[in-house]
This record gives sequence, structure tokens and C-alpha cells, in this order.
Amino acid sequence: MSQTGDVDLLRTFRLTRRDVRPDALCADSISDVVRILTISDIFSALIEDRRYREPMPREDAYDILCRMQGKLEKPLVATFRQVALHR
Repeated sequence: MSQTGDVDLLRTFRLTRRDVRPDALCADSISDVVRILTISDIFSALIEDRRYREPMPREDAYDILCRMQGKLEKPLVATFRQVALHR
């Protein structure tokens, strides 16, 4: 992976927060790979069993992704549906 790719991955966890845009990161500079990793990371955090809470049903977790308007790329979330609900 390139150094730029490494930097993109480090920013993945900050993409959904409007108040944190390191280095004036703008939408055009965020690759689709990083966007998909962000969607996957959020989804897995919701459906995984954690010692402090039960796992969320996949359908509920996907609904949360769909409601994250302005934070996640809608077409990528729609494409992720197949993985989210039928895996």
C-alpha cells in the first residue's frame, strides 16, 4: 500500500465525524476503498458480540447505516446491502 493509502486508512475512523477533518480532507480526496472500509467497520462494530452488549441484528445495523445521511456514501451503502443482509 502506498504512503497515501496508509494515511487514508488512518483517517477512516474520523470520516463520519463532521467536526474532524484532518489536513482539510475533502470528499474528493477520500477513496472508495476507504469509504467501503468505513461502512464495513461501522457495520461490524454493530453486529459483533461485545462483552458490554449483545450483538445487534444485521437488519437493524444496516438500517443505522442507511440513516447516516451526509456521513456515508448512499450508493456504497446500498451496494453493501447484499453483504450486510445475506451473508
